[in-house]
Amino acid sequence: EERTRRSPGGMTASGGGGTEEKVSLREHDIVEISGLNGASELNGQTGRLLRLDSETERWQVRLPDGTVKAIRPDNLTFKGLGPIEDEGTLMLVGMATDQATVQRVVETIGVELPKANSALQLVGHVIAPGGGAGSRREGSDAAVWAKLGRQAELDLRATLDEMQKGIESLDSIASDALGPKAAGDLKMARRDLITFTQGAQERLEGALKRMRPVLKVLQDSAAAAEKAQKPRKHGWSAEDTDEVPLHEKYRHAFEQEAASKPAKAAPSPAAIGGALKAITVKYQGKGDNPAPSDNLYVKGLPGWVTEADVEALFSELGEVKSMRLKTADWGSIAF
Repeated sequence: EERTRRSPGGMTASGGGGTEEKVSLREHDIVEISGLNGASELNGQTGRLLRLDSETERWQVRLPDGTVKAIRPDNLTFKGLGPIEDEGTLMLVGMATDQATVQRVVETIGVELPKANSALQLVGHVIAPGGGAGSRREGSDAAVWAKLGRQAELDLRATLDEMQKGIESLDSIASDALGPKAAGDLKMARRDLITFTQGAQERLEGALKRMRPVLKVLQDSAAAAEKAQKPRKHGWSAEDTDEVPLHEKYRHAFEQEAASKPAKAAPSPAAIGGALKAITVKYQGKGDNPAPSDNLYVKGLPGWVTEADVEALFSELGEVKSMRLKTADWGSIAF
């Protein structure tokens, strides 16, 4: 049985009666029509949501042929986010004035729109019940969707930044030296371009807001799955788990070294350190003094030191981009 419920953001369409999470519908969403009896020929068609009639609680859905139908949310399934449509605004603004800043912003927005629409499409996949928001997304599957979501977020934020720069440059245009007609044309073109750009920004920010809770669930699921797996070892660490801090491991090693020596000759810290070997850290490269770089070479690691230990230690100095620990006693780290 399909049901409809209200949510703070509008009507929520069921995903077809299954157990998957439902998506709260918004204007511009792409939906699929299903379950209609009186107009069964519409079943299976996709459309774009225009607005929700609060009195009839029906969505105005624009079909591919341009017709608009009023359909209940029960019969709509979320499929994706609709693209931002120019509808000729940029061309008209560009024709209205030849002011250099306006022309540059028009060109920038024209370049950024396809990027934004690609990111919106990806966000739609992430939040769709059949995509990243599926109730069975876990483990490596969740990690893949989380990665896609983060990429979409980065792309949207980059476009938002470019759009904001455009708006700020438009606000700084001076029209005092222009004649009345040119000044009027510039004022109108600037107004229309800012209005369009701000509308696009609202769409992108709304998409980020909708994706945020789904992305958090995916990230938490991926992190839990990774934690449940056995930690990666060098190949020569005997432990199956690795929850002990690095300094505790060293303290335990010192105590074991001390306990193995005769009582009459308690070892000195230097002797213990010699048994554990000294750890050498240098820039990666040939020779004893390689040129400074973002890559480090580490030698003398005890067998019980894991990648997690090394990453935690070196993360205090900067973001660790990559790391390799070998089955001997050395590793390489890149910042």
